[in-house]
Amino acid sequence: MNPGYTSIERKAFAKILLEIISADRKLAFEESMLFEQLRKAFEISDYGLEDVYQMSLVDSIAILKQIPANEKETFAVVMFKMITVDGDIDSREIDVFHRVCSLADIKIPENLLP
Repeated sequence: MNPGYTSIERKAFAKILLEIISADRKLAFEESMLFEQLRKAFEISDYGLEDVYQMSLVDSIAILKQIPANEKETFAVVMFKMITVDGDIDSREIDVFHRVCSLADIKIPENLLP
């Protein structure tokens, strides 16, 4: 993902990923590890993570909607990786993914479609 994202964009991405992780009401070790790797890549501190928890999903999607189409597609791949990292593809996680993509006008890359 583009390292030039603003702090608020990176936090919005993290919020969306947290929504995907929590959709099935289970936190797998693999999801936790991937989120931590991404949080470090997004340069979100522990203090900044508090901001992420306070953000609304609606605001996060609105922020995502404003980035260029190709970067949204890249984020779709990241979201899908979060869904599949634990080997358990839950329909609730897929539902969040599809809603986010629809609301943020993200064209889902063909390689992610069943």
